[in-house]
Amino acid sequence: MIIKILAIGDIVGKIGRRALVALLPDIKKEYDVDLVIANAENIAHGKGFSYETLKEVSDVGVDVFTTGNHMNKKPEGVTVMDTKQMTVIRPYNWAEPGVSVPGEGFVMTEVGGVRIAVVNVIGQAFFKEKYANPFHGFDRALAEIGDDIKVIIVDMHAEATSEKVAFGWYADGRASCVFGTHTHVPTADARILLQGTGYVSDLGMTGDYNGVIGVSREEAVAQFLTNLSSNYTLKEEGTAQMNAVVASIDTETGKCIAIERVDRVIEVHS
Repeated sequence: MIIKILAIGDIVGKIGRRALVALLPDIKKEYDVDLVIANAENIAHGKGFSYETLKEVSDVGVDVFTTGNHMNKKPEGVTVMDTKQMTVIRPYNWAEPGVSVPGEGFVMTEVGGVRIAVVNVIGQAFFKEKYANPFHGFDRALAEIGDDIKVIIVDMHAEATSEKVAFGWYADGRASCVFGTHTHVPTADARILLQGTGYVSDLGMTGDYNGVIGVSREEAVAQFLTNLSSNYTLKEEGTAQMNAVVASIDTETGKCIAIERVDRVIEVHS
């Protein structure tokens, strides 16, 4: 059986949520999508998440939410994750093994009777926080998941494209698809690696098309000019983008047989 998985780049604020609500139902029909995964670490006004913001897009078809370095920015979001009110996971390698962290680093879901593992890991390069090694974390996650699960999807949340590419090759043949998140800039390297793993360095984002990685361009430019930090403003309406990929997975082998970008621009009004 072939299943299609839509992976959506970081949802940023209200404009990102509104864009996704408007676009996702038609995209699911157009591509005959079986499972939708979206990164939600920026969904609640740019940092963190809440039950209400997750539910807004869950109601139109997002099945699994991944996160990243902003996982714990909102206490209510940590509660949602820890109590499993929504299917949302945090980076598996958030801390060293044996350290207690809220939430789970992977989740099992099912499509047409086929069990699927969705794993979240976070990179080490250029983050001020110190995370455990994502390569070793992935190995530990696979050991927990077990050999019976063929379809394994990984969100590699990282700054450095080199770390993401290296991770993709490390996971090649052991993951069905590896998609990068975090930079909010879509990359043009969607491909199938040598052992059958679908890969893209960064999905991009779902948010303000005319901003700077999702925030007000005026404030972002001003900070670069003055070196003065500010509280960024996020637009609630205007032109928005949605960046994603759709991957076709053979459930018998767990290998990716096709992967392509799905990018849209839409006007969002209040």
